[in-house]
Amino acid sequence: MMYKLRDGVVYEKVCGVHLLISTRKMWNVLPEVKKISPLQGGFCYGIQEGMSEEILLDRLVLPKKIETDVLRTAYHRFTEKMLEEGYLIKEE
Repeated sequence: MMYKLRDGVVYEKVCGVHLLISTRKMWNVLPEVKKISPLQGGFCYGIQEGMSEEILLDRLVLPKKIETDVLRTAYHRFTEKMLEEGYLIKEE
């Protein structure tokens, strides 16, 4: 499954903090700024760059070796939550 950030949402890392930022047109729909974890920031970076799940999970640079199954589960939970909250949409 491929995802993309909803129009009007961007991922940025500012001063070491990972953020999902809503542009002005989305302020009535989503919070202006949502702080996310560094791992979730890695997910968002890959999604923003149009990477497939496999490529994204393979290219993540992590300080500790995390098992692929654990990483994949975290990715699926994150994408499901972001779909529900309206930050992500499924890409056809």
